[in-house]
Amino acid sequence: MTAGDWVCSSLRCLHRGTSLEFGHIEDGGLRCCYHGWLYDVDGRVLEQPGEPPDSSFGERISQRAYKVQELAGIIFAYPVPTRRCSCPATMCWCEKTAFDP
Repeated sequence: MTAGDWVCSSLRCLHRGTSLEFGHIEDGGLRCCYHGWLYDVDGRVLEQPGEPPDSSFGERISQRAYKVQELAGIIFAYPVPTRRCSCPATMCWCEKTAFDP
């Protein structure tokens, strides 16, 4: 995750249900403020501090993550599982018309 990226995911951490709105944004993604689990932009668990080194639990679960697109300064989120955004390339309210000053 880099500056300027937009991501939409579930509100709660998979570990203990803590709100991720208090999480910390890092280069790798979003880190839960409670136990420090790190999620990438696709919802995969990248780090699980405190779990045994041989634990595969993080490989078997993932956070819900939804596609996001910016268009004309507006952020569109698609709260359904999809691989691509369905926002049209142009919209009539984004284009100048003969009535614009």
